Amino acid sequence: MGQKGGRDAFVSQGFDTWNKKDAFRTHVGGVDSFHNKIGQDVFALLVDGSNDVSKKEHMAIVLRYFDSLGFVKERFIGLVHVKDTSSLTLKNAINEFVSRVKEKTYYENKQEKGCKKACVVVNLKPKEVLDFVKDEGRSLANRQQASEILAYFKSYEFVFYLHIMYDILCLTGTLSKQLQRKDLDILEAASMVRGTMDALQSFRNTWFASILPKYPLFCQTRKIDTLDMEDLYIGARNRKTTKTNRFHFEVEIFNTVVDMQLTEYQVRFSETSTQLLEYMSALSPCDSFAQFDKSKLLKLGKLYKYDFDDLDMKDREGQLEIIYHSYIKDERFTSLK
Repeated sequence: MGQKGGRDAFVSQGFDTWNKKDAFRTHVGGVDSFHNKIGQDVFALLVDGSNDVSKKEHMAIVLRYFDSLGFVKERFIGLVHVKDTSSLTLKNAINEFVSRVKEKTYYENKQEKGCKKACVVVNLKPKEVLDFVKDEGRSLANRQQASEILAYFKSYEFVFYLHIMYDILCLTGTLSKQLQRKDLDILEAASMVRGTMDALQSFRNTWFASILPKYPLFCQTRKIDTLDMEDLYIGARNRKTTKTNRFHFEVEIFNTVVDMQLTEYQVRFSETSTQLLEYMSALSPCDSFAQFDKSKLLKLGKLYKYDFDDLDMKDREGQLEIIYHSYIKDERFTSLK
């Protein structure tokens, strides 16, 4: 990515692009300098959603491009208020942002050069960008690289990766959305974490065998060459290896990708962390401490072994019993939510 040869391939990430010369002239504070640095090369927009202390959602837009030396540069170009951070809302906000730039460009160009056409927004798909680079790339290396990537898009291996990632995202996407819910119960969150990890493990055990029979038809309808899993795998530069296609796709690709996901979940949601969430739920005062569980609270104390010794834990057991029987009769907690 840090070399000029990687510029055209960078667009394959699929960001929306538009006419650089016209659009960037309009941005306040030296955008002409951006145009001078980028020239006719490609660039990308990086978008991130967040909210401020007043809970208002924002979308930050960052320009990412290669400078004349081939190094990746990132520059903040705008902050847009949005009603939420869903992908559709962010896409519409980007289009609106670009439209404002487009209008500003029109009036500035009208003043400077009469009725010169303003910038046009172009929503390019990765394949369209690569097709353009393959035919119009500034160097032979760029055109060859684009051609190789387009060929890879039609390969068995690329399609295999797409299927893996799609199915993994279907499993993990649910947990990601649920954890963002403000009304999510702690116990429900802990249960969903465990459920997702179990589902990933089951996915690892069964997916490859279940998907393999479906591949020939999928590939044939899309004119993609199929592979015999028992043949030797053909590696880089068409060199035949000593391992079978099955070993490469099942062990080296599929198992490795899923294991990476499982490891990530185990690090982020370790057994101790999940237990912490579960034990903390026993502290909830809602509905007159309906979730109170003395055994969980004592286990919670054991997770902080440097703060509570055995004598402390014995004292806490009696204290918790007294506190519970005191609070369950307190009417202030009866309808607490």
